[in-house]
Amino acid sequence: LGGPDLDLPTRAVQLGRGRIIASAGIASVEDIEAVRENGCAGAIVGRALYEGQLSLRDALSAAADS
Repeated sequence: LGGPDLDLPTRAVQLGRGRIIASAGIASVEDIEAVRENGCAGAIVGRALYEGQLSLRDALSAAADS
């Protein structure tokens, strides 16, 4: 939950071989926005939801706004 490592998913997106889903470290709306801005199709936010650091409503709103 320390924020995503944007380097690997960004490089994977640049390969153009499919839709990339970022995982690990996603803990905030800002993290969701960052991975979407780098071209990822989505983000896995399970632990952040489970631990109450992110609400489902905020996560879905951030994904829809991108």
